[in-house]
Amino acid sequence: MPNRDIVPYIPHLHPIHPTTSREHTTITRLCPSRTEAARTVERARIIWLAAQGRHVPAIAAERRLHERTVCTWLKRFNAAGLDGLLTPRVRAARPQTAVRISAR
Repeated sequence: MPNRDIVPYIPHLHPIHPTTSREHTTITRLCPSRTEAARTVERARIIWLAAQGRHVPAIAAERRLHERTVCTWLKRFNAAGLDGLLTPRVRAARPQTAVRISAR
């Protein structure tokens, strides 16, 4: 008799919100692109695979990424839509300083 107290392993599933027609069009346009930035294309492919019902470990293995990276982009897409994928986030950094160039 099988032990019913053991919880089976269920692969991570971060379902994405239903995509709008604009999001769907943009994602399917970006996936095969060779002219867009590589990181943008990679993010679009992650979302496309998740929309096909793939689980996080499968997406990570197929794209050769860490599962945490896949989860990050799925969460960001769910929170902000396309803007979360396409708009770079402001990072804390040292303020740029002007360099004085002296004329000879």
